[in-house]
Amino acid sequence: DFEVTNKLTSNIITSSQITVDDLTVNQGLEVLGVLTADEIRTNVLGAKSITIEVSEDDEENASIGTGVIKAGETQITIHTNMITENSRIFVTPTVRTDKQLSVVEKKDKEYFIVEINSTEDHDITFDWWIIN
Repeated sequence: DFEVTNKLTSNIITSSQITVDDLTVNQGLEVLGVLTADEIRTNVLGAKSITIEVSEDDEENASIGTGVIKAGETQITIHTNMITENSRIFVTPTVRTDKQLSVVEKKDKEYFIVEINSTEDHDITFDWWIIN
């Protein structure tokens, strides 16, 4: 076992596993493997590409997904805990339609409603994305 109570200064540390309660990096941080985090907050994010994986098993906590307004109906309620009163929600039809899809209601941590102004004779599928 190795314990540092106040301060450790080193040019190189090699270890297979390190547990830290709080870490401040004043310069750069390079991760050569996979970075796993429950939450990441940043002022600026730069990347060559970003992949967002959504668990199909966790729809209640989803911030991105797909919805369907069924033929003959004018709205659908999407249930998700990720919605807030200040959320921005982007909806994009994935089928041809002349209908405008609008988010007409949001309930914090529960749901949002996507609506069209009149019924259609076929289903309208769409992708949605919540930005908080």
